[in-house]
Amino acid sequence: MKSLPAIALGLMLAATPFASHAHDHATGVVKERMDTMKAMSDAMKALRPLMDQPQIDAAKALPLAEKVRDLSGKTLSLFPAGSDGGTSEALPDVWRKPDDFADAARNSTTQAVALVEAIKAGDSAASLKAFARTAKTCKDCHGDFKKAD
Repeated sequence: MKSLPAIALGLMLAATPFASHAHDHATGVVKERMDTMKAMSDAMKALRPLMDQPQIDAAKALPLAEKVRDLSGKTLSLFPAGSDGGTSEALPDVWRKPDDFADAARNSTTQAVALVEAIKAGDSAASLKAFARTAKTCKDCHGDFKKAD
């Protein structure tokens, strides 16, 4: 079963926006969204090794999963019209295909909610699956709506 966390980590790392030169020059909502995405990435990276445990330590995992859930819920508000260009790493499709982007953002939050609930239930297998699904939503959204690193 440890292969699933390894796959999830690979998916997460492929989608992770690593700190870049653009972050140094970002301001306003662009900086806020870059910081938010970095915070979600950091929480997912911290969660990853906890998913390997036979019994997930909810005291450690739950606050991290709740952070991912709460931050993912802010995603749509971080991409207002006119916040493209400049240092933004978002592709124009965020604004050209707003319904698709909204669906991707809501899916991420839905999966993060499922992760929180699985951890709360103490179900390690369900937590592992929910973690992998959450990581996949990051990868999928970044693949469609973020400039390549």
